[in-house]
Amino acid sequence: MIDSILIGPIVGAIGGVASQWFALKSKAIDLEDRKSQRDHDRQMSSLQHQQALEMTRVEAAAAERKVLLEGEIKTTTADLANLNTAMQSMPTWSGIQQDDSPTMRWFKTTIEAAATMVRIVVTLYLAIKIAWMVDAVFNRLPETIYLPADLMGEVAGLAVRGFIEAALTAVSFWFGARSTVLKQQPSRGRSIEA
Repeated sequence: MIDSILIGPIVGAIGGVASQWFALKSKAIDLEDRKSQRDHDRQMSSLQHQQALEMTRVEAAAAERKVLLEGEIKTTTADLANLNTAMQSMPTWSGIQQDDSPTMRWFKTTIEAAATMVRIVVTLYLAIKIAWMVDAVFNRLPETIYLPADLMGEVAGLAVRGFIEAALTAVSFWFGARSTVLKQQPSRGRSIEA
């Protein structure tokens, strides 16, 4: 009996200590869990904040791109409207009418393109001819043929005269040869013929 009297309090004391130890361990584990939960909540909150911030940046960039595209669309639309107005106000050079057949429109457009190219080709030809004349008289001729000074002056005079004639031909061709269709159409409320 004495053994049971001594063992009971010892076992009770050991059980109380063990119970307290388990309670402390349980509290420590509970505190650790709460700390982990707070860390997790803080990390999730930070992650959600970063995602919201990134989403705001993406939305702002998309809104900026949208505004830029809308501005470009409006600018392009205005440019096309201005171009259309300018093209409608231009005189018809080839005489294309609304009731012309597609074949006739193609034919008149081809004639207009050829007439335009003639001007360019003649101008380029005259520019090349002028450059050749200047090179021939002032660079190649003195190297190949010996001429006295007075004849060289005369040749240089002829070259300058040819240069001026070719330049005047080019300028008068550009500004002198105009379409008769243009001369028949009124310009800014008054006739060109007047």
